[in-house]
Amino acid sequence: MSDANVSDAPNFTKMKREELPLDFTLTLLKPIKFGKGDNSEIHTRIELHEPTLDQFDEFSQMARKKGEITALKHFIAEVSDTPYPIIGLMGGRDMMLAQEYLLAFFRGSQTTGDTSPE
Repeated sequence: MSDANVSDAPNFTKMKREELPLDFTLTLLKPIKFGKGDNSEIHTRIELHEPTLDQFDEFSQMARKKGEITALKHFIAEVSDTPYPIIGLMGGRDMMLAQEYLLAFFRGSQTTGDTSPE
């Protein structure tokens, strides 16, 4: 995904619960270089997965204790099996799309306020 087609990103906030993908490959707008010299790695995407209730609970508790950004970085790292230091190097637009995907599972049906099964 380049700057020119950022608008091609899925709009998870408008998806119904059953439309949300269980997995989402986030193609980074700006690749992440991690490490130095021969040990450096280039990351071009992050594989996100539907979070578990325990992961949501951990995110919620950490947000209260350490703030939302720190909690979100840990949440993304946990859900994607990506090392925390790499997540810290993500660009803001990539972080926002990852957040949109993950928190879409958290919201239930906000249009009606109904969180009961259909």
